[in-house]
Amino acid sequence: MQTIKAYVKKFDENGYLLLKGFFSKKLCKEIKEYSKKLKPKVNIPFSKIGWGYGNLYNIGPIKKINEDIELNKLIKAILKNNYVFNHIMLANKHRWIGPDTELHQEIFNVNTFAPGANPKKDWKKFIQIFIPIDDHKEGSGRLRIFPSSHKMGQLKHEDCVNSLLGHKRRVTLEDIDKVYRKFNFKKLSLDGGDLLIFNTRLVHGSPSNLSNNERMSLVGQVRHSSIKFNKRVFEKECNYRSKVVQDYLLQKLKTLNMNNIYKDFKKNEN
Repeated sequence: MQTIKAYVKKFDENGYLLLKGFFSKKLCKEIKEYSKKLKPKVNIPFSKIGWGYGNLYNIGPIKKINEDIELNKLIKAILKNNYVFNHIMLANKHRWIGPDTELHQEIFNVNTFAPGANPKKDWKKFIQIFIPIDDHKEGSGRLRIFPSSHKMGQLKHEDCVNSLLGHKRRVTLEDIDKVYRKFNFKKLSLDGGDLLIFNTRLVHGSPSNLSNNERMSLVGQVRHSSIKFNKRVFEKECNYRSKVVQDYLLQKLKTLNMNNIYKDFKKNEN
């Protein structure tokens, strides 16, 4: 087993660190069973199947994650500072209908998860944690990353509304082409209990789950304890993100009212 110093060096160089079998299959099973008792905060559209369950930090068997001694040693070594968990969330990319996730950098949304932080100066003061609960098999929407893409700095982004009708920020086409030419992408092979830690500037995303395999994961973030919550920035950010979705939906309704696009299928017969 490598030393923590070697792990930190690998993290700094590649922008991520993958440790296989870090957590037990037993814990994954506990979390999976516990998820059945939770009431979803967000459902997959046009279904009653939960996609997100809110911030589960320090709740039920999930608290075993943030209490894990070896994980905490590793976090402290990477951040070189005292820290706190921003959140730990459960994401359910359900079989057949689990939605995709746009290519992005986590730092795009710093005003949501750490309002008050400076994305240009503080980007090293965060790390993302990704823990598959199920084995992520081919076709189930396996995570894609661009190794070392954090070295390109914060990229340009654009607003979008995803299939869950939530506001997101994705890397622009121009910048993602630049990243691809320099780094290509890597499709990760992840099993339940693996630990993935990555930089908030690492470009990543995942396709839809078009398989019959379940694909549940824990997604967390840790930050320097020195970063203090700024309520004004947070409220402004929440209002902005809500307005992007509202404007998109209003424009979509306007378009449908002006021109029923479905008539085009029989245009010659109208």
